Amino acid sequence: DFSVAAYVKETMTGISDIPQILQDAMTQLQQNNLPEAMALLESVLEMAPDEFDALHILGVLKHKCGQFSQAETLIRQAISINNDFPDAHYNLAKVLQDQSQQEDAAVSYKNALARDPNMDVAHYNLGLIYLEQKNWQDALASLQQAVRIQADDPDYLFNLGNVYVQLEQLDKAIECYQKLVSRHPSQHIAYNNLGIAYRQRGQLEPA
Repeated sequence: DFSVAAYVKETMTGISDIPQILQDAMTQLQQNNLPEAMALLESVLEMAPDEFDALHILGVLKHKCGQFSQAETLIRQAISINNDFPDAHYNLAKVLQDQSQQEDAAVSYKNALARDPNMDVAHYNLGLIYLEQKNWQDALASLQQAVRIQADDPDYLFNLGNVYVQLEQLDKAIECYQKLVSRHPSQHIAYNNLGIAYRQRGQLEPA
């Protein structure tokens, strides 16, 4: 769920080995060799402590290893160097959300969306925070945006349908669930929620 796309600087560092080491780290990452990738990124930071890509990607990998505090520190340091890279704000939000810092995570998702309004996963995860808070109207707005950008994602449709149920907009909930099961017939929980919505609307036969 994380984004590790490298931010390409307009001017590269003067240390000639760093671009190649970063490339080697990405190669190791693509091969799922996390310890090797992390070691290479750490070697970059020994030479250039403010290297954005190394800070950002190492922060993501630290999170994958369950080292939340280090991950947060590294990604925040990366953001202090380049505040305009939306993926860094998104990844910081993921770290914060996984530490149950929901309010701070919501701020970081909004920061990501301010820089890339079409980041559907940020809209979706922000919607989940609002849903957990039972803030139905804001959850609705966020999930609608996620579905607008990526209409076929089953999780987006499912949770949007759930919000419509909470708002007692059963017609729209049923529409979401119907789209979901027509596109993803194996989603048994969606069939269950669709049946409940029909029942709540008094349509027992389709329920």
